[in-house]
Amino acid sequence: MPVIILKSALKDIEKLDEKTRERVLKALDKLKKGKIRPGKLQGYDKCYKVKVGKWRVIFEIDLKGNIVVTRVRLRKEVYRNM
Repeated sequence: MPVIILKSALKDIEKLDEKTRERVLKALDKLKKGKIRPGKLQGYDKCYKVKVGKWRVIFEIDLKGNIVVTRVRLRKEVYRNM
């Protein structure tokens, strides 16, 4: 499945330190290959999450089967403005 990173998520990734950025990108690569099983967000039909330490990668799967990454934030911040 192709991974599409939205502008908001790209800004989030750019703000990360180098080590965390590498871990997030590695997790996205594993997600693309199907090696990571994502968790479903409660209360949302099409939203999923991948845990990367304290960070959460929030994404949706569109009609074509693409993974659309919407946010990459700290666990304590990511669920507040959804």
